[in-house]
Amino acid sequence: MDYPKSVPSVGLVNGKFVDENPVNGTPGSLIPSSWGNAVTDEILSVIRSTNAVPTESNNAQLTDAIVSIADLRASQAIAKAVVPAAESVSGVAKVATQVQTNSGVDDTTIVTPKKMAGAVQGQALVAFTTGGTAPLFTLAPVPAITAYTVNQRFQVKFHSAGAGSDKMNISGLGVKNIMQYDVSGNKVAAVIQGQLTDAVYDGTDIVLLDQLPSAFGVTPSQFDNSTRLATTAFVQGVGLQFSSVVAIGVNTALTVAHAGALIIGSSAAAFNVSLPSTSSVPLRTVIKLWNYGVGTMSLICAGAENLAIPYSVAAYSVQTGASITLVSGNGIWYAVDMPSIGRCQTWQNVTANRVSGTIYTNTSGNPIMVSVSVSGQPYQVFSMGINGITVATSNSGGVNYSQIGCVSIIVPAGSNYVANVNTGSIATWFELR
Repeated sequence: MDYPKSVPSVGLVNGKFVDENPVNGTPGSLIPSSWGNAVTDEILSVIRSTNAVPTESNNAQLTDAIVSIADLRASQAIAKAVVPAAESVSGVAKVATQVQTNSGVDDTTIVTPKKMAGAVQGQALVAFTTGGTAPLFTLAPVPAITAYTVNQRFQVKFHSAGAGSDKMNISGLGVKNIMQYDVSGNKVAAVIQGQLTDAVYDGTDIVLLDQLPSAFGVTPSQFDNSTRLATTAFVQGVGLQFSSVVAIGVNTALTVAHAGALIIGSSAAAFNVSLPSTSSVPLRTVIKLWNYGVGTMSLICAGAENLAIPYSVAAYSVQTGASITLVSGNGIWYAVDMPSIGRCQTWQNVTANRVSGTIYTNTSGNPIMVSVSVSGQPYQVFSMGINGITVATSNSGGVNYSQIGCVSIIVPAGSNYVANVNTGSIATWFELR
């Protein structure tokens, strides 16, 4: 575009239009219609290129169009010169929206501190609710994890209670046990009651940090003497309740597994029960035995060990209906609960097996009662003693008739006893044993 220099008689002065000068009598320049239209069309073309509608009364449209075109050309130039930003390439990038920040899946935008604070405060990337059905729970974090990594942590809301020994599968990567720590620092099966908790993968299991106390707990070993809480199973196992009830009718060797048990004899024939060595069980181990059967149940100590009943014996017979409670010591079993006199005992005539002046020993394990009668004419004199001490005497008689004298004594278990007949002869000898 230029001045119409090629048009004759236009009247340009120094190549430009001039006004008419009436004083000098010089005419003004002429504007040809072709040139005027061309100039107007070119201006309108610029205005229309910005999608603006030409308005006759608006004299700022050309300026606006030029500024708009300049901005567009600058943006295009920048776009050609600058590439999108990436981890290894410098460039330009958009600011992420809060939705993009919370979803955590867009990798082309930039997160501002404010958007990040919103995501952290709302726990958008770590707080999720479980799915699945107990005992197998599922968790679908967004974005999904691609592998289990030590110290991965999620805030988990269990949608239901557990079923015991529960497990979890995160992002379909495999099943892991859900555990918690007990008061001793041991990992045990977690208690799940639909709670909100923090779950951390420790490299082996998913461990709940905000665990619920176990209503069942872990039973300590049978003779644990630590400060751990005792479960009902532990209480039963140490003898506050019988740990088990075992019926036997044949020769049987007891072991440490019978600690706290009730052993019931149930046989028509005699049989032996071998006691475990006191060195194989903890001190103060309790075993109770009761003979229900007709056959005698004989207790046999291990090795050189003994039973204190209260005197020491290597073996002891539990008769029908009798019971005995044993407590382990160092090399000895203490009988702390035995039948009293008359219980499970009967009167027995032992006259044929007893002789005056002979010392006998009560090896029954229980107190017995001994009743001896002596006859003679014209009188009888005799005495009975226990462990060398005379405890009863009889001195009766007459000149012309026969006399019967009788003495009864109670002989403690393990004690010696004797009947010394000085005059007369033994008529009867009965023992309640």
